[in-house]
Amino acid sequence: MLLYDGESLDAVKGAVRASSPDTEIALNTDPQFVSQGESSLHISSRSDPQAAGNTYISVYINTPPADMTSQALLLDVWSSTPAASRAFYVRGYDEDGKCTLSWASWSGVLQREKTTIRLVPELSRSGIAWEADLIQNSDRTAVVRWEIYTGTSEKGEPFDIYVDNMRIEITSERPFSAVTEPRPLVPLTPLVRGGEPLGCLAVPAGEGWQKVAAELQAGLKAATGATVPIKAGDEVAAAELAAGGCILLGNVANNRACLYPYSHQMCFSDELYPGPGGYELRVIHDPWGSGHNLLFVGASDLAGGQAAVQALLARVQPGADLTIEPLCEIELSDNISSRFSGPLTARLDEAWFEQQKKTAESGLESGVHTGLFSQAAQLGEGYVQSARSPYAQAFVWVIKRAYEHYLTKPSTYGGPWGMDSDFTCFRVLATWTVVENDPSLTDQERLEVAKILHRWVTEAVAPKAASAMGNERVRYNHQTFPALGCLFAGEYFQKYYQAYEGEHWLELADACFEMQQKSFKAHEDCNGYQWLTLGHTVRYCLSRPDLTLFENGNARRIADYAMLTMNNIGTQVPYGD
Repeated sequence: MLLYDGESLDAVKGAVRASSPDTEIALNTDPQFVSQGESSLHISSRSDPQAAGNTYISVYINTPPADMTSQALLLDVWSSTPAASRAFYVRGYDEDGKCTLSWASWSGVLQREKTTIRLVPELSRSGIAWEADLIQNSDRTAVVRWEIYTGTSEKGEPFDIYVDNMRIEITSERPFSAVTEPRPLVPLTPLVRGGEPLGCLAVPAGEGWQKVAAELQAGLKAATGATVPIKAGDEVAAAELAAGGCILLGNVANNRACLYPYSHQMCFSDELYPGPGGYELRVIHDPWGSGHNLLFVGASDLAGGQAAVQALLARVQPGADLTIEPLCEIELSDNISSRFSGPLTARLDEAWFEQQKKTAESGLESGVHTGLFSQAAQLGEGYVQSARSPYAQAFVWVIKRAYEHYLTKPSTYGGPWGMDSDFTCFRVLATWTVVENDPSLTDQERLEVAKILHRWVTEAVAPKAASAMGNERVRYNHQTFPALGCLFAGEYFQKYYQAYEGEHWLELADACFEMQQKSFKAHEDCNGYQWLTLGHTVRYCLSRPDLTLFENGNARRIADYAMLTMNNIGTQVPYGD
């Protein structure tokens, strides 16, 4: 629906005016600043050389009533003076003059080239912030007046904005507050239907792994009549994997297709784990939010790969259809078992659960660092490795207990969620993505935990990550901890709930790490804080995925730096405090 076409000034009225004779509201006919029709709206001025503070100009545009309940506002904008015209505000009003919508930015979104701005109520994105404090009426069903600003902090400089093709369109984006049901789960993994494969077998390069893949292909054909196509994992696009029916073979070190689930703690096989002759069979539930699963046949070496294939084929029943139930079967080699078998073998009885509760209560009483979120992360990590229900149940209990404590408004140093609770966000959200697939959890529990985590990220994580927006300085750990949390929180709420807060949180993560990838140097030189920042950057690169750090040579420089500052027994200088 078109609201304003830039062809007339009849519906336009000046609002805030700069005290300059150069201030002008006019129709522009220069085609470089027109996106539709013959003209666009142009407002311009010059700031006073002696101005105290910022200088603004704005216009009101009256339009037919617009219902913005499920709509996005779009407008094409330019500036002939982008260096000076840093401010961009849009506000919407009802017929009583009450503000119902408000966005603001000083991040320089106006450029000489056309920029199409897309604004959704309650959403901050692309450096344009939603101004909740200015809203006087939450009823957005009849917005009749729009106010558009630009402004400058420069003295004695011209500044301007061109506006054209102002319109609204239906949007499926929604705030998480509109969510009433938990994300849909995908428990089953169909691989063959009616004797036809539903996906491919993504495998490592090398003759040995090709033979293992051929053995799996032959076994599936013998059972179902379907010939699952074998493809090089490094060449299979994420979109094909997300479409369903795919099987991953090998490990992250020899099969690029494993990178996304591996970096998101959905599978763990690499050159170390599960070790020589060991294997990891598991269903990876809906990793991209597409409604489809992956089947992971993981191993560190060929012997493990062969063992994994035999273990999988032993589960396959003859028939033209093949669907895999939820699955987590892990066999560790002896040398790896002594280091990593804890989550698989720990005794998770009632006494264990009671001890988890006691640990939580003790932590709340003492104001433990990061609140209860480190404990939740540890429980989540136990679950993602083992798929054992008590870990999932304890995770839910701890998150709910953290929220109950938060509601009492405790005077805990560092805030009611716990001091530095944002440090754990990337671990908590990554593991919760897997934990909530456990069949012992109810839909009510899953939705309740999702709401708690959303509130926690909104209040205690995203605001701390925002300090990296708009600056070009190398980062430090108090920026990269919350920014990495925003990556995993943003992905979770965007892909599983289509909640538009997720997009904003991803922008915060990108703003932090895209800058840091340009440097091998973090803000601090000390051992711990330096490597936290750089380690977070590597984790971001692998998880996003964005491999710039590896492609521009900085990953190699970081590795060289680590070796240069390490002694011959692998010890570095003290932590830094």
